[in-house]
Amino acid sequence: MRGSRDFADRRPYEAFLQTLLAKRNQSRAVRFATEKEVLRPLPAAKLALCKELRVSVSRFSTVQVLGNTYSVPSRLIGTTVLVRVRAETLEGYVGTMRTFTLPRLVGKQQHRIDYHHLIWSPLAQARSVCGVPLS
Repeated sequence: MRGSRDFADRRPYEAFLQTLLAKRNQSRAVRFATEKEVLRPLPAAKLALCKELRVSVSRFSTVQVLGNTYSVPSRLIGTTVLVRVRAETLEGYVGTMRTFTLPRLVGKQQHRIDYHHLIWSPLAQARSVCGVPLS
């Protein structure tokens, strides 16, 4: 299951999980019904959908969020960005304008560097060293 590529995208995988959970929970239905009778109601206040952090963009065009390093557009170097950490994405805001959306990394000490975020001059230097024409 883990690491399998049997599913073309997320939708069939989620459907598979739902059917698997339904089968597994059939044997637990009676015990759950007895527990359900003694459960208290949920709190009226909703839980936050995301965690908001203020982070500074380094001179390398990266931000540190929850122990992981992400590259952001180079025009943000030196600014403070509001990052909304959601279940699967990070959204970066400068003021009220969303400036980037990145997939969230799992775990700690992970890195996500996007070459599109690099400053043009180091990219041009790298291309000239490799003999790639600057188009």
